[in-house]
Amino acid sequence: MADANQRDETLGDPVEQLARLFAENPAWDEAARYLDPAATSDIYFSHEPGRVWHIERRAGVTQLLPGASERPDLVFRFSPHAVRELSREHDGIAAFAIALFRLALAPDPDRGVRIRIVAPFIELTRRGYVKLLLAGGPSLLAFGVEHGVRGLADLRALVRRLRRSESDTWERDGR
Repeated sequence: MADANQRDETLGDPVEQLARLFAENPAWDEAARYLDPAATSDIYFSHEPGRVWHIERRAGVTQLLPGASERPDLVFRFSPHAVRELSREHDGIAAFAIALFRLALAPDPDRGVRIRIVAPFIELTRRGYVKLLLAGGPSLLAFGVEHGVRGLADLRALVRRLRRSESDTWERDGR
């Protein structure tokens, strides 16, 4: 079995692959329209320790750019495996979001996505993240219920529990 962090030559470099996903995937493009143009996230990759990128919308296109954003709402660490899995998802906001959240729940960090929430719940709401989750419709809401998020109060409590302003070790040390 191949190492989860190896480059898949058929799909290209995971960084380039994720950049294409943000710029070209119809599900991502639809999702990004719910977010405020000021919404931004920092992106790390498990196979590129110590390097940081960020995403932002420019001229209606989500771009993956080198360097950290000034004030990210979220911070992600993607494994090459997770990028490959997300690149296969083209069935709309709900399917894409469920795939992302399943990868975030994966116990093996070399096969999943790590997420750190930076912004407070009210800021996430202002920037459109709650609208985006609601746009996922019944299947995304059912996924939330399956994982203990039955409504807005549960979502707010989850964000409060997961929100941290201090960096994770993978941000500081590149692990």
